[in-house]
Amino acid sequence: MYATRIKEDPAGYLWIGFMTGFGYVNLKDHYLHNKTVFTEVRQKGKNYGAPFRAVNSIKIDKANNIWIGTFGDGMYMIHGEKDKFGHLEYNVWDKQSLSSNRISSITSDGKDRFFFGTHDSGLDVFNRNMEKTGNYKKGRTAPDGVKMDMVLSMLYDSAGNLWCGGDGLSVLRKGARSFETCHYNINKLKEYSPSNRIYAIVEAPDKSIWFGTETGLIHYKDGEFTNEFHERLGRRIDIRSIVAEGDNLWLGTYGEGVICYNALTGKIGFFSNRRDITENYIQTIKRAGDTLCIATQGAGIYLLSLKQHKKTKTFDTSNGLKSNYIQAIEFDQYGRMWLVSNQGITCIAKNKIRHFDSKDGISRNEFFNSYKYVQPNGAINIFFCGNDGINYFDPNNLPQYSKSNNLIFNSLKIFNQPIRPSQHGYKSNPLTENIIMTERIELSSNQSFFSIGFINIDYTYIKHMQYAYMLKGIDKDWTNLGTQQEVSFRNLPPGKYVLMVKTANFDDGGSDSVSEMEIIIHPPFWRTTIAYFIYLILFCFIVYAAWKLSTIKMQAQHRLDLEKSERQKEEEIHQAKLRFYTNISHELRTPLTLIIGPLETLRQKYPSLEKEVWGICQNAQRLLQLVNQLLDFRKSELKEMKLKVQYDYLTDHIRRIVSSFEGLRAEKKITFSFSSSPMELRGWYDPDFIDKILYNLLSNSYKFTPEEGRIGIEVTGLERDSMQWAMIKVIDNGIGIDDKEIELIFNRYYQAENSNHRKGTGIGLNLVKNLVELHHGVISVNSSLNNGASFCVEIPIDREFYGENEAICITPSNKEQIAEPIEQHELPEQKKPNPEAHKVAKEKISILVVDDEIGICEYIKQILPESYHVIFAMNGKEALSILSQQDFDIVISDVMMPEMDGITLCEKIKKNIETSHIPVILLTAKSAIESKLEGLKSGADSYIPKPFHPEHLQIRVEKLIESRMMFKKKFGKTLSFELEHNESPSFDNLLLEKILKYINKHIADSELNGDKIAKDINLSRMTLHRKLKLLTGQTTSELIRGIRLKEAAYQIENTSKNISDICYEVGFNSPSYFTSCFAERYGMTPTEYLKVKRKKASQEGPDEI
Repeated sequence: MYATRIKEDPAGYLWIGFMTGFGYVNLKDHYLHNKTVFTEVRQKGKNYGAPFRAVNSIKIDKANNIWIGTFGDGMYMIHGEKDKFGHLEYNVWDKQSLSSNRISSITSDGKDRFFFGTHDSGLDVFNRNMEKTGNYKKGRTAPDGVKMDMVLSMLYDSAGNLWCGGDGLSVLRKGARSFETCHYNINKLKEYSPSNRIYAIVEAPDKSIWFGTETGLIHYKDGEFTNEFHERLGRRIDIRSIVAEGDNLWLGTYGEGVICYNALTGKIGFFSNRRDITENYIQTIKRAGDTLCIATQGAGIYLLSLKQHKKTKTFDTSNGLKSNYIQAIEFDQYGRMWLVSNQGITCIAKNKIRHFDSKDGISRNEFFNSYKYVQPNGAINIFFCGNDGINYFDPNNLPQYSKSNNLIFNSLKIFNQPIRPSQHGYKSNPLTENIIMTERIELSSNQSFFSIGFINIDYTYIKHMQYAYMLKGIDKDWTNLGTQQEVSFRNLPPGKYVLMVKTANFDDGGSDSVSEMEIIIHPPFWRTTIAYFIYLILFCFIVYAAWKLSTIKMQAQHRLDLEKSERQKEEEIHQAKLRFYTNISHELRTPLTLIIGPLETLRQKYPSLEKEVWGICQNAQRLLQLVNQLLDFRKSELKEMKLKVQYDYLTDHIRRIVSSFEGLRAEKKITFSFSSSPMELRGWYDPDFIDKILYNLLSNSYKFTPEEGRIGIEVTGLERDSMQWAMIKVIDNGIGIDDKEIELIFNRYYQAENSNHRKGTGIGLNLVKNLVELHHGVISVNSSLNNGASFCVEIPIDREFYGENEAICITPSNKEQIAEPIEQHELPEQKKPNPEAHKVAKEKISILVVDDEIGICEYIKQILPESYHVIFAMNGKEALSILSQQDFDIVISDVMMPEMDGITLCEKIKKNIETSHIPVILLTAKSAIESKLEGLKSGADSYIPKPFHPEHLQIRVEKLIESRMMFKKKFGKTLSFELEHNESPSFDNLLLEKILKYINKHIADSELNGDKIAKDINLSRMTLHRKLKLLTGQTTSELIRGIRLKEAAYQIENTSKNISDICYEVGFNSPSYFTSCFAERYGMTPTEYLKVKRKKASQEGPDEI
């Protein structure tokens, strides 16, 4: 073997390097050893102890570390510091070594002898210098032996006796040379005797001995063994550890947790399955002052207060331990807790934790038991034993981490790429020399993701070294890195920083000094001084441009404001005109009502004045149409006109409009033609819109067509994009329109120059255009001067073209009320009033007329028959007050009134049980269909627009009174009622139905009266009586008696019951009274009624099946 290098260290070892390896010679025994523990320096990832190439050099530094340089295989280091952990082990070639590596227990006599209990070779005795002086083991060759091979527990008591427990119990008495076996015969003990395997032995303050076994507890005192613990507990318990505290024994068990046993009182307390102590497998228990330390198998260590008997703290893997399976615990003179687990040795001091393992010099990581030896000078040695012999140490002699700063920065990475020094001064490379020599690093803004590495040049316990860092300018406290030797940063803002790193060791939190590296991150160009100067210039330019634009904008806005102000003034003037027209129009409708109505009366009373009256009516109707046109124009301007289409015959509707101009046609001898293709065109349209459109177009045609001229209407059905359309043309041969004016005629207030001889308002065609567009149609005109004009209106008549809010459904029940005749001065023949109709009522009819115009009230009173009693009210509020004091048969009300309008009045009448039966007729100047629908929805029985035909109002009043009288008459005969087809039940119908159901249900109750019925329907008796009288013409008692007699007649005719039984079943107490009432209603007694019905049935014969 060829040696390449030789070096002697201060400890007397000769280190030798070879071509194929490395070793050392102890100059005391001259024996060559192979060194297998290395710390690799140059390269990471090497396997420690792996063969390497030839040794090139050997150096020893001031810390006695051995540095080994190799040929091509890097550099290695061997710690030069002497191992601080002593180690005893079995050596087959050394008789002075332990008898076995499996050591189970340790004790000493407190002077110069140590006793080591093995797991399979008895008991070894060593002196203070750890030299073997004897061995006690079982067998013939050792008559003085311990009588067992496995010694699990030992105690050197205060009397100088050595107790050994395992698979039995032996004791070496003071002064004796051999052990004696303790012959306690477990068969002679009571039922729950412990076995021979003893895990724990402890001496109590009263000098008695307690033994913990796998099945219970033995007590030795005054030469006798007892087991009173079992007598009290009544079952076996595996006891692994015992702590004596006064009269209390704290027992650590395997499966029962912690038990506190008072030897004086016999009281037993269990600390298992509690919220604070959940682990029941206890390995050992040690006392430290007023705290009990409990080592568990799976939950770490519990600290239990002996005063409070409550857990105060837990140590486990969540707060620093490497394992939760703790085997043994000891305390040194400074209160530090030393414990062993399957992961080595751990020290806990002031909540700081330090770990030791095989890398620190201990033998292996598996231990069973522990022992604390206090030397005469107060120094402490702690022993831990296990499967690899014994490790012992002085806690004060363990190496401490260096407080000096031994950290240097050694690497820089940008985006995980290592950076090497550059001699060319590249801007992208922040290093111009090795980072070890660099004190400042400057990075650009695009290099904000970087890492800085560092190394510790003090290799003493380097593998357990902890590190911390802080970045000045960002962090306010140190950040722990663990064993990591690299710090990474991401997206740091531009600025100056100082990176500080230090060691963070177990004892005091770190070294006294730190290593620093200044870091400068330059901002991007847009955050530099030059950039900010450019920004300032741009800002000034923007401010100037904004000021300039603002000035221009203000000037433009000022011009716009002036124009807007002028337009507003024009619009205000326009709206003032419209408001004036509207107000005048509304005011004119009332006088027109008072003009047209009396004219109709004159026509009927004085037929000789027919021609004169007819002329007046025609002009009054003309004035009414102009008034309506003004109102419609106002609505269209305010966007208040609502389209309400319905499905009907369009051609029939147009014919009715054409017929209204018959008088004017005859007067001017106009030739009129009407054609339709198809003959009957049906579709969806708004009749009111069509009325207004065609009336204006036809009025213009008649106005500008000379006498004996021609006017025609052509109606054509079209199909466009699978939808139905209607095209309506109004054609005349009048004076026509100049080409240059065609585009202007639809403008508001515009009048053509050639129309000066016929003055107008200039709003008709504008209204027509608005109405056509609201109907989703188009209007066009084709005309030339003196060649007539042709106006073409095209509207869709397909249902799909209109929304849900634009369509209404006209039913037979409301069609007559909604649709009003165009020529209101002509009443159809079938609606002529019956002069005798008002005489159907025996009593005088009372009518309440509500209108804020006294002239209308007087006129209505005048046209109604004199037999009617008419009372006036000026508004809805006054009307309600009158209704609360007096009964009326009908209410006739205007809609537009001060304080309370007619719609609200109608709703209140129909919702009040006292007045809900009274019919209500609404009169209004609002003729639009939505206004009519609104009135009918409020509960009105009829809706008549102003001006109205007097006979129209007379007929509606008489028909309503007649229908009430017919209802009373029919109900008096049948004592029941049925709703007509599609008629919705009113409030009165529902009330009457409820009363009839209650009477029929309680018909057998002879005490049934108005009080009971009123209570059931939540009415007063007087209100019920009054309501029934007005609805049916009968009092409550008459109604009850009539229903009882009706039921009696039904039973007499259809059942075989005798008459007296039927009398009582329908609620009569007296048969004679029943007979009298029956004869009064049916004109015969019940017996005679039965005979008549039977005779009639026999004459008609049986029914055919």
